[in-house]
Amino acid sequence: MSYQTNPQLELAENYLRNTGVSIFLTGKAGTGKTTFLRHVLPILNKRYVVVAPTGVAAINAGGVTIHSFFQLPPCPYLPDVSELITEYQLPEGKKQMRKSRIDIIRTLDLLVIDEISMVRADLLDSIDNTLRRYRRNSRPFGGVQLLLIGDIHQLPPVVTADEEPYLKRVYNSPFFFDSKAFKKLSYITVELRTIYRQQDERFLSLLNRMRDNQYDNETLQLLNSRFVADIENHFKGQRSIPIRLTTHNVQADLVNRRNLEKLDSRERQFEATVSGSFPEGSYPAEKSLKLKVGAQVMFVKNDPSGAGRYYNGKIGVVSSFDDEEKRVVVESEGEAIEVEPVSWENVKYDIDPSDKTIRQTVDGTFTQYPLRLAWAVTIHKAQGLTFDNVIVDAADAFAYGQVYVALSRCRSLEGLVLSSRISSSCSFDNRDVESFSNAQPSEQETRSRYESNAFNYYIDMLFDLRSVNQLYDISLKIDQFNRAHLTNIAPKAVSQWNEQMPRLAALAEVYDKFRNQIARMTSGATTAAEAKAIVADRISKAVAYFETQLTDSQKSMLPLLDVEIDNKEHAARFKDMAETFSSIIGLKCACLKSVVEKGYSVEAYQKAKCDYLLKDGKTESKTKSKTKSKTEEVSNLYDLDYPEILPRLIAWRREKYEEADVRAYQVLTQKALMGIAKTLPRSIPELSKVKGIGKIKLRAFGEELIELVEQFCREKGI
Repeated sequence: MSYQTNPQLELAENYLRNTGVSIFLTGKAGTGKTTFLRHVLPILNKRYVVVAPTGVAAINAGGVTIHSFFQLPPCPYLPDVSELITEYQLPEGKKQMRKSRIDIIRTLDLLVIDEISMVRADLLDSIDNTLRRYRRNSRPFGGVQLLLIGDIHQLPPVVTADEEPYLKRVYNSPFFFDSKAFKKLSYITVELRTIYRQQDERFLSLLNRMRDNQYDNETLQLLNSRFVADIENHFKGQRSIPIRLTTHNVQADLVNRRNLEKLDSRERQFEATVSGSFPEGSYPAEKSLKLKVGAQVMFVKNDPSGAGRYYNGKIGVVSSFDDEEKRVVVESEGEAIEVEPVSWENVKYDIDPSDKTIRQTVDGTFTQYPLRLAWAVTIHKAQGLTFDNVIVDAADAFAYGQVYVALSRCRSLEGLVLSSRISSSCSFDNRDVESFSNAQPSEQETRSRYESNAFNYYIDMLFDLRSVNQLYDISLKIDQFNRAHLTNIAPKAVSQWNEQMPRLAALAEVYDKFRNQIARMTSGATTAAEAKAIVADRISKAVAYFETQLTDSQKSMLPLLDVEIDNKEHAARFKDMAETFSSIIGLKCACLKSVVEKGYSVEAYQKAKCDYLLKDGKTESKTKSKTKSKTEEVSNLYDLDYPEILPRLIAWRREKYEEADVRAYQVLTQKALMGIAKTLPRSIPELSKVKGIGKIKLRAFGEELIELVEQFCREKGI
């Protein structure tokens, strides 16, 4: 379908391109949700990936599955249910991702999730947990903008009987909108209203009533007027009959097999060619395709040649085989179409080393004739397809939305045939869906908030108060840790870090005042462009000020984090806090520096952010200053007269604990090392006075330590 825009699609595109607000893009079947996705992604100046809950949905959306991208185990994510033992609860469930995948996650601007109606609440929370963990960002989904595409009135998430009682303990419903993370997310809803699939107003009205679960007598009477009791006799003698939509695979397979067996022509079997990595669950066509002349088939891919000879969902009949040219000839709508094998690609995401963009690379291919037997297909596999004529067999519909999905595949009421009657029992009491739908803000309200959201996005890029508050919060945690555990080990580091705290607190306060000032200055502006012009000069001066202040703090505080801690748990905790602090302040400084040097635009700022993150934050200011020697830094941290001896003592201890395969403190504690470095004992009696050196340590290491100290003193002339 060629791209046709409308006011709702334009609204969604504006929000996507010019704000950081997450979007739930919904709409009835046939409103162009997937077409919008294919249109808008190539023109975005954002780093994005596309994921979907199933392999086939991912292939159709041009992305990857949720589980493969986030490397999630195939089990419920319910960490609050202690007795439910899954891979998430086990240590190996938190295995480290590949660095290339972490790089993508850390630099991601936008996450697109297609077919969101099938994404379960716990799966969405698992995505949130992964994004927050690797981005070191406590905001919902790690601060990534989401584009959620789907219709909650269509196919729901799958919950097994075993999983249901556990899910009910945590969530109100299995739908994505009941996930914990989604409830914290600020988002807008855009509902597409223009239906491109059906033009029959009477049929449209009927479908809308079904979607809204309004199965009144008039609706049922109109629907059941399409019921045909004897399908076979009804279509007897016709070369092609409408495709039948069933609820289960076994039903569709049975119908197709029986009809194929009725044909007297010779059966041909075509094996797909699979290369590279292409999971079997993601196969877009049959691995072994069995066909005969006279077989009714459906195309399962759009014509890749661009000639438009066929499209996904087009129905036809096999008329002949060209063995020499390896072609299948399909007759459809009076035209003979020569069909050759085509390839589907299973893609993965990587960082392009040349320009650092997120790119798709082919991980594997599946090559097969783009055909499948089409006397019947499941409702699930028909999602997203459109048929002129269809037989619906929904007697065994078991999921909310299945009947609606099946009926909405057809273009008109006249093209619809029912093999079983539709009754009021086909309606489903799903108050969760209705409650969520009714709670969505109006389109007018969403439109009225656009300009302010666009301007806030422009300002938030530069002056995100949350990042400064987060920086102060983590520095406060480090200060508390220092005073609790490092006062005796590195007193100068503890003192100097504490002295820097008021500066960060003041900076957060200035940030807050600046945002309020910007709000006052732009209160009369009616568009984002007008607001930007008003504050341009003020922003330029503010950037220069904040860049200077943060860079000074960075240079003063990062060296204070280079402390040796021998307690394994304390060391791990301190390392985590230090890396978080370093990452936040390093990123902010790098981005502000770029703006000072090159001016400000959202695109340039995002590029500077990406460049820093892909370097792992290894900027000059993050690494140790080249103007200072290691001993000068140690002196600043530990308050020693002769700091040069401490690295030697640390190296000696490392050799001992690695040789004995024990922890560092089991050889000598950090406090004992500091005592030796401070007093420089040259005899056993002097060494015995050092705290942490008892009789056992004296016997084991006394002579070696005395020799190490004496050699150092001789070198220094002490």
